[in-house]
Amino acid sequence: MHFLKFIHLLFALGLVGLTAYCILSKNISFRKNAKKILLLMSVFALMTGVLLVYQTPYIFHTPWIQTAFILLSIFIIGILFSLYKKIDHPFFYSILLILLILISQDAVRKMTFFQ
Repeated sequence: MHFLKFIHLLFALGLVGLTAYCILSKNISFRKNAKKILLLMSVFALMTGVLLVYQTPYIFHTPWIQTAFILLSIFIIGILFSLYKKIDHPFFYSILLILLILISQDAVRKMTFFQ
């Protein structure tokens, strides 16, 4: 379980770092390629998150786990939408980074940002 948690954290931190770099990057071609990497990393983070829930005493009905899955799903839909509509503005990445920060905050506190 510890190895899976380590892999999950690598994907999560990679998502935060790459999204932050996309905000600061002036290179448009890099940001286009980064979207594909972000999509792949977010799908793997989602899959490892599902596997982690199965190995812990938590269930999928736990509010902070539901919120994390919903926000990560919105993140993935946002990346897919940006690939389809060719949205490539730093403000878009800022919104994605806010989603990732909310997910991280929920996971650390083990409660939703509503509480």
